[in-house]
Amino acid sequence: MWNVAGASPIVDRDGKKTKLRSDAVFFAERAPHYADGDVKIAKLTVNGMSMVATVDTMADVSRVGGRLGGTAYFEFTANASVDLKGAFVAVLVYDKTFLTDDRVNPVPEIVVRELPALLAGEDTKIGFSSPLSDPKVRPGVLILVFAAGGAEVQTNFSSYVGRYFQRIAQARLAVALPKYLAEPGPLDRAAVPALRFNPILPENVIKPKAPIEAMLVVSEKGWVTEVELPEEIDPRLATSLTANLQGWMFLPRVVAGTPVSTRIKLPLKF
Repeated sequence: MWNVAGASPIVDRDGKKTKLRSDAVFFAERAPHYADGDVKIAKLTVNGMSMVATVDTMADVSRVGGRLGGTAYFEFTANASVDLKGAFVAVLVYDKTFLTDDRVNPVPEIVVRELPALLAGEDTKIGFSSPLSDPKVRPGVLILVFAAGGAEVQTNFSSYVGRYFQRIAQARLAVALPKYLAEPGPLDRAAVPALRFNPILPENVIKPKAPIEAMLVVSEKGWVTEVELPEEIDPRLATSLTANLQGWMFLPRVVAGTPVSTRIKLPLKF
């Protein structure tokens, strides 16, 4: 079994220690490279706490008795669309108010365990215990599944996992921005990409022959707040590109030494 705790945890498996990177760039780079298939996680309970996740919505964790702390017990069912052998799961427990409040430290704890063989189309009940402290405010739980080779497997938690690591990147950008503004240089500066991802072509969508021109609104914080795309492109591609571009971050445009919102025209090549 694997035991992991901390923001940049060490995985100890059979006496061999390996650092498990948990920074935003690492997970963001993994996102376009999901392993084959997907896994539906259901009926998740954590030591007297429960939550529900579907493809479209996720309820807050709610207390149903008991206390999350000391030794926690995790239980859920996993249903894979393809056979998965040698896969493992990472359970991320964090302060959920971090997603909406810049002042909150997520105080993450990560528990990693190997999974039994998951057979396609069959519900497999998973249960394990691990030492875990008690989050003080609105605890949140996220599930990540990885195939035997290490590639992430898409789950019904994937979009929420992406949101968590996007917030990590936003927090880091907020720390870096004052240092950037203090550097010697012109008082007026154009916006510069700080974190970006290559566009992903959805399955069964024809590759565009020419670049697609996107218009982004970048806030004074460096976040992409609006994405405009040509109306004539495939709706599936538009959805994928919008999600992709909303994850980009910039050192914002600076006018007279002050960060300001701006619009950026961006050609996307496939």
